[in-house]
Amino acid sequence: MKARNYQVGGNHYSKMRIQPFEFTAANDLGGIEHTIVKYVSRWREKGGVDDIRKSRHSLEFLIESAPGLVAIRESRAPFDPAITADQYCTANELGPLEAEVVRRIYFWAHNRQVSGLYRCGEHLDRLIAEVTA
Repeated sequence: MKARNYQVGGNHYSKMRIQPFEFTAANDLGGIEHTIVKYVSRWREKGGVDDIRKSRHSLEFLIESAPGLVAIRESRAPFDPAITADQYCTANELGPLEAEVVRRIYFWAHNRQVSGLYRCGEHLDRLIAEVTA
């Protein structure tokens, strides 16, 4: 049985048409980026607002690490993603704020513009505020 066809400890990923690991692997995203995508994608099905907060916390680590990561990305060859951010968001029916977080992480992976990470944080903060209101 293929790993994509089952899940250990729940079904919050196996219910997704495109799972976070498929999206991050197809786009050569790092571990921190993967963590942000996974938490913002699953919060409605698993961890609630705490998953959004975990995504925000992971984003803070990414922002703090950004200067070193920019140099790493610049030394790598460009890639053509098999799964775009829009395809991932549409397939998994993510809300507008969640989708914008995924898009900004996707664009960060491609161009390493730190300003997009700050906008990502604003979207996560808005999502937390909406969910806890």
